[in-house]
Amino acid sequence: MSSRKTQQIRLTAEDLLIRLLKNREQFPKIDVGIGKRRLCLRYAGIPYDPKDHGEDDWSDSIMDNLGLSPSWRYRRQLNRISIEISQRTSHGATFGIIAAALAAVLFGFLGRLMPESIRSGLDSVLLAPTANAFLGLLNTFVGIMIVLTICGGILGMGDSLTLRKTGRHFLFRIILLCFLSSVFALVFSVPILELRISSVSTSQTSQLAKISEMLFSILPSDPVSPFLNRNTMQIIVIALLLGVGLLAIGDRAGRLRKLIDDGTQVFSSLMMMICRFIPVYIFTALIRQIWFGDLKTWLSLWKPILLYIVLFALFLLISLIMASRRLHTPARRLAEIIAPPSLVAFMTASSIAAFQSSMETGKEKLGIDPSFFQFVYPIRNVMFMPGAAICLTVFSVYFAIEYGVAVNASWLIVCIFISTLLAIALPPLPGSGLMIFSTMYAQLGIPAEVLLLTTLMYVVADYFVAGGDIAALLIELSSEAGDLHRY
Repeated sequence: MSSRKTQQIRLTAEDLLIRLLKNREQFPKIDVGIGKRRLCLRYAGIPYDPKDHGEDDWSDSIMDNLGLSPSWRYRRQLNRISIEISQRTSHGATFGIIAAALAAVLFGFLGRLMPESIRSGLDSVLLAPTANAFLGLLNTFVGIMIVLTICGGILGMGDSLTLRKTGRHFLFRIILLCFLSSVFALVFSVPILELRISSVSTSQTSQLAKISEMLFSILPSDPVSPFLNRNTMQIIVIALLLGVGLLAIGDRAGRLRKLIDDGTQVFSSLMMMICRFIPVYIFTALIRQIWFGDLKTWLSLWKPILLYIVLFALFLLISLIMASRRLHTPARRLAEIIAPPSLVAFMTASSIAAFQSSMETGKEKLGIDPSFFQFVYPIRNVMFMPGAAICLTVFSVYFAIEYGVAVNASWLIVCIFISTLLAIALPPLPGSGLMIFSTMYAQLGIPAEVLLLTTLMYVVADYFVAGGDIAALLIELSSEAGDLHRY
């Protein structure tokens, strides 16, 4: 394990032990055991979950939002707290995808020497069912995971009073900046990639009516059909309403909030298990592409990747210049301060790996008020993803062109809204990029076969998404702290 991951686990266990030691009379003996997969704290006595009796709410929020939250259970008069210590790293996932891709290329071109009848038989019996089963399993739980991610971020604000005072402001800025980043990407990618917008013969009033109908269709008519129809915008609306409602009710919804916390852990583990089979999907889908697909598409995959990197770098540069003017700090100096945590996230393709470095940078080097930074950073770290919004937009425009998807004004509006909302709802899990791209393409009418190419492209883009989002987050929090006089 990395030293940063070890430190995070150590601090988590230390926090739990401090809470337990405040009740020495009830729990005179605490056993600590370390296994291959988890660290366990065991103590006999009454049922007692330290997480529900802590005074430091923001640390609970950090653990919940970053997937470091320990699990507690009580059985046979024995309390047991488990902290996972063997989470899969992004480098491991990347290596698996690259190895699967190389193996698929080798077997794919060797398989082209076989008769077409044998290839068709293998495809219908083994390859196609395997790829379709993985996509079906992934799509089954993605809606639930989006709801839990958004609810967890909102509930991490603490209570309804905090939501009324500052939470609305924070949520508005998160949505606004992700929206602007998506618009920014669309404005540049449409002319650069030469996207042709379909001409319409209907009147302007009719087009406005269709756009208005589309916007109002965001509101769900019932709580079940959005999940059955995979309507992403309606699912996110349900998540926002549920999270705000639970926050407003407060302690009276304690059991339901606990259920959401436990559900987040369960579905996070489940999605991580499913995402471990991404190399299998890559292997089967890539062989099918080599046997039956058009390989000319592969020759131009560098275009959207390069365009995404350039646009995200330009977006960060503009944000950096605006923040430096607002804070009266040289842009070069501000860039030097935020560089270390951004490089950690870039090298690991993980915002969690850069968590400790970001916290130190924000409170010590940027000089942001610690109480303010400790409250907003965990929530923003999960929900503030302008890099993901830009990536979603650029890739969607590129594949819409490659696969001849009809694009009109309504399509562009849906692209902006969906990329904004999915960037906010992106779960902090390995392989989560595949989840949101699957949902995005389904809404925009882009064929599901594009997911294979997207997955291979995202192996590269994910490093820039992680590193750039950390840089954008620190820039935004510096600017926001200056506006609120929280230095």
